[in-house]
Amino acid sequence: MTDFYVPTQFTASAGVPTTLVLHGKDSGGCARAFTIPELGVQEIVQRNGDTEVDLGTRKPGTLRFSCAMGMQTGQITFRGDTK
Repeated sequence: MTDFYVPTQFTASAGVPTTLVLHGKDSGGCARAFTIPELGVQEIVQRNGDTEVDLGTRKPGTLRFSCAMGMQTGQITFRGDTK
């Protein structure tokens, strides 16, 4: 059983609508209770399937996520135009 998030750190583009897709594969335990406290997101990840989370259009910066217990954490870094 996989009880953690992979990857725990990744980047996305700021300024565009963003949907995070969580791929549940034999997920269990507290990892199924995915949260993004800053956005008030609390989703139960499908055990074997995809769960979509609308992140909206983000400004550059970091958005942290975790399981409901805060034991498994990660972050998404939104980067602005690098031109």
